[in-house]
Amino acid sequence: MTLTLTPTLTLTLILTLTLTLTVTRRAFCDADAYCTAAGVLSSASLGWHVDDVDVLLVMCRGRKRFRVAGRGFGSPVVIDTVLEPGDALYIPALTFHTGGELKERPRAPFRAPWPWPLPRSP
Repeated sequence: MTLTLTPTLTLTLILTLTLTLTVTRRAFCDADAYCTAAGVLSSASLGWHVDDVDVLLVMCRGRKRFRVAGRGFGSPVVIDTVLEPGDALYIPALTFHTGGELKERPRAPFRAPWPWPLPRSP
């Protein structure tokens, strides 16, 4: 049997999981959903960062690379994986992680004069 994760089914599953966790833990739980357009060479990630809550990533559609390091700044990467539909990854609170493109791409440095010239009022 194959289960196709439609947007409606995905939302239903997220709401069910959130409600179940709230009831069983007797504490409020919430969920965030992040979407990235197909074929776009960008990421919904903020780059390397930590969250102050535990994170459970569930890949509904597409593929995305995630990397997880330790809790200290500059910690080595301990997980480097590509999530596919149906995969999940748990990241404990205060653990450095990033998610995004399937492969690294060269980044061109951006330089702009400062201060930028502002248009003058007539």
